Amino acid sequence: MKKLYIEVFCFVLIFCVNINGSWLEDEDEPIDTETKSNTQIKTQVSSVSKEGFEISDLVVKKNKKSIILEWQNPDNIKDYNINIYRGDSAFDNPSKLQPEKIVKSFNKPVTSWTDNISTPGTYFYGVTIVADGIEKKTLTPEHSYNLIGVEVTEPVIPLPVTVNNISAEYTNGIIILNWTLPPNSPTNLTYGIYRDVKPILSLSNMHALAIVKNSFMDVVTSGSDKEYYYAVSTINEAGENKKIILGKNSLKDPVIIKKIEPVAKVEEKIEEKTVVTTVETESLVSKEPVKTEVSVSTEKAVVPKQEPVVTTPPVVSISINKIIPSTTLTLEKKTNIPLKKDYSYILITVRRKYFETGDYVTAEKRFRELAEDPDCPENIANEARLFLARTLYERKEYIPALKIFVKLRHIYPEETEFWINRIASKL
Repeated sequence: MKKLYIEVFCFVLIFCVNINGSWLEDEDEPIDTETKSNTQIKTQVSSVSKEGFEISDLVVKKNKKSIILEWQNPDNIKDYNINIYRGDSAFDNPSKLQPEKIVKSFNKPVTSWTDNISTPGTYFYGVTIVADGIEKKTLTPEHSYNLIGVEVTEPVIPLPVTVNNISAEYTNGIIILNWTLPPNSPTNLTYGIYRDVKPILSLSNMHALAIVKNSFMDVVTSGSDKEYYYAVSTINEAGENKKIILGKNSLKDPVIIKKIEPVAKVEEKIEEKTVVTTVETESLVSKEPVKTEVSVSTEKAVVPKQEPVVTTPPVVSISINKIIPSTTLTLEKKTNIPLKKDYSYILITVRRKYFETGDYVTAEKRFRELAEDPDCPENIANEARLFLARTLYERKEYIPALKIFVKLRHIYPEETEFWINRIASKL
């Protein structure tokens, strides 16, 4: 009987709870609806993240120089990464999306990419999105991967690599720009030259100063001190590689151009020396020695700047102060005038014997010896330097020749300007 009373009491208690609500709930405490709403949002986002996001409308096409991928990104997310896979079959199974097949990754939502192929074949692509660390690998045909492969029968030419070790040398209004290429680089490249008054970090919105085949020469004139920075791009059939790496293909330090002061021309002077000596002769009448003063004058021949000529031996004029009967004179004391080395004659000989016959190796050696001889007159030495530069030009050693022409600009302005322009056309 006691057991029956207990069961009845429990039944009544349960019935009251169902009618009045939970007896454990505090009716006076408000419900935090905002917390519940946030919890629901987090649950929804979590479920979406687990499901993953996917691009759409993938287009894979080939032009003459590359394979282009274009697609549309989802609108309901902002921060995500993109992986691009490339393989030899369609990515119709998530197991084919292996890490080693990723050819490009982006940490921003881009909508296109250009792939340069170096090996013939048929190529397939898949594009995935990585959001919150989750990558959806179940793709949709023709939306996130292509079913029909892109066939490449000939290698697509990639953009050329950037140059290395850019350097600049400034002399007398001429800037010579040099650089090197990485090993095994193709030789059929051209180069874009860029110049600015500040360090060049990007070639966007810049126009090339010149397109050259190897090194570059910039002729600058300035009425005041200036600073220039240079950068070099590489160009081939695929296009122009405008990637900039400071210190590699863009100068870190500027080329400082000093104000060019006019150089006064050095006037050549004619030197004349007179040597007076005394000779003794024997008189035919008295048989006594007769002392006579003899004046010997020598003149230094002037060599034209453009066309050196062979100088004649020193002009010797003898004036005897005492008239002597016509007879043979016996000089008891001979004049001793030391003979000087005829540098003008040597210059003409080297020019005709070696330079004009095409023996440029010997001509270079002889012209250099003459130019460096400390006893050689300055005008002859400059002529030798001019022909040395022309010899180097004929040997296709354009940069050494250019440096000599630049140093001689104030002496031979017209001739050096002609050869500097010739060299510029070769560089």
